[in-house]
Amino acid sequence: MGDSQSESIDYYKRLCKALLTKGERTSLQKVLAAFVQNKSFATLASELPKILNTPRKRSIIPAIKALIPDQYHAQYDRALQHMGTAAWTTFDKESALEIRKKRVEAEKNLQEAARQKFQELN
Repeated sequence: MGDSQSESIDYYKRLCKALLTKGERTSLQKVLAAFVQNKSFATLASELPKILNTPRKRSIIPAIKALIPDQYHAQYDRALQHMGTAAWTTFDKESALEIRKKRVEAEKNLQEAARQKFQELN
């Protein structure tokens, strides 16, 4: 688990360095530090759009979520919703992909169950 967190931090840092200016990285660091200190999702919802103000910069959103403890993910998702639909672009694609994967798996399971019942009838 420590390795996974370390990898998440490294990935986040690489994205930030590639996509944000030094000033934006500093601002983002301050916003995230404030969040860690007071768990204010309102701060995230109000400050992240100022920093992540392009679709390319918003691609950092999932990397930020990976740094947040699992018990806060639902609150983080709600904070992102308050940022508006444009901020959700990258997130929605990830969520939609997961939903599609689950639907495909469920369909495969249904087909397999139907195939087995058909074989039992013969």
